[in-house]
Amino acid sequence: MNNTFIYLLIFSYVIGSVSVGDIIARKKGIDISRVGSGNRGATNFWRVMGWKIGLLSLFCDVLKGIAPVWLAYSLGFSDWFLVGIGSVVVAGHLYPLSWSWLKRIFNKSLPRAKRIKGGKGVATAAGVFIVLNIQAIGIAVLIFLLVAGISRYVSAASIMAAITVFTVQIARTEPWNSVNLPITILSLIILIAVVFKHRSNISRILAGTENKISFSKGKG
Repeated sequence: MNNTFIYLLIFSYVIGSVSVGDIIARKKGIDISRVGSGNRGATNFWRVMGWKIGLLSLFCDVLKGIAPVWLAYSLGFSDWFLVGIGSVVVAGHLYPLSWSWLKRIFNKSLPRAKRIKGGKGVATAAGVFIVLNIQAIGIAVLIFLLVAGISRYVSAASIMAAITVFTVQIARTEPWNSVNLPITILSLIILIAVVFKHRSNISRILAGTENKISFSKGKG
């Protein structure tokens, strides 16, 4: 396997693990894993730290999805390789690294490290698809804003956005042919991952206990 691709995979996972919102929260003495929903997604930063940090976190999560896939594209890798890079950066966001976890790999005598709770992958996956299928993302953003505006459930809007990306992708001419197949498969994997990561939100929506997002200025 091309060494450049291996380095890109490592870079993708590492950058996927980085959370700008979490870095800011820690500088403010906030352990985001213990407040709100406990995850490192933009919605939780919005609720806990205000809309400015929430939007900054959202922007950075999208950017870290764009960067490695665009880099792989600019280096001339095929769609299958781009999909591999995109999958890894999203996996890094969902299941991020932690220094304590890494140190324990090399020193088994250390106490068992607690896994950091990642985000739900929507913004980072959007960044990946900005490179792979920007038309699908454009439509998905409109659906997200519409659902979020009406329901005020970010979780429902996120799921609908993932469904939209997959729907637009399979609406292409011959979505399962050799040219479109890699991106079609990735859009399906992302949809499954988004639904899986939001399974508790779905239960709360059905029970009427899901938190709604506030669009007031709040903190910031």
